[in-house]
Amino acid sequence: MGQVSIVVPAYNESGIVGKTVESIREAFRDSGHEFEVIVVNDGSTDNGREIVASYRDPRIRLIHQENQGVSAARNRGVHESTTDFIAFLDADDEWEPDHLEVLLRLKRNFPQAGAYATAYLYVYPGEKLVPAKFRAIPAAPWEGILSDYFKAAALGDPPITSSTVALKKSTLEELGGFKVFLKRGEDLDLWARLALR
Repeated sequence: MGQVSIVVPAYNESGIVGKTVESIREAFRDSGHEFEVIVVNDGSTDNGREIVASYRDPRIRLIHQENQGVSAARNRGVHESTTDFIAFLDADDEWEPDHLEVLLRLKRNFPQAGAYATAYLYVYPGEKLVPAKFRAIPAAPWEGILSDYFKAAALGDPPITSSTVALKKSTLEELGGFKVFLKRGEDLDLWARLALR
């Protein structure tokens, strides 16, 4: 049985944060895995925190901080986590029901990897779903070690995103977490530093 912490940074996402939390619960529903959800309310002024607080599930924790940005919120969630396997999900994204199982299978099959990530879909107005366009990565249903992160990132959509990745807490701590001074691309910076290692 695996243990996973899911960090959800939230800033004024009351319109969707409930669906986000439900997608996590669905991913764990029949898995037999233990989990905790850490929603970091980054100084929101809407009622998103009330929506999260309404869950009567001890595995869902709500943490408040003054608005410091998404990097600080993610770092706070990592710091507050109680497991060594951290997944991220932005408050305006959702997981597919099998997302967790794929991440845990990748972790089991490739223990030497620094991070684990899945393919993803973009959601456009009208609920139109468009698969990310990957380059320098074998076509689905391939699973394996990405040999050249930078080539894949340069030629296509990002091979890793903050809502599709999971990694060890110790790895995040070694890398120094997300850089709080970056206002854009803070996640891409972390994946690049990880790939350089």
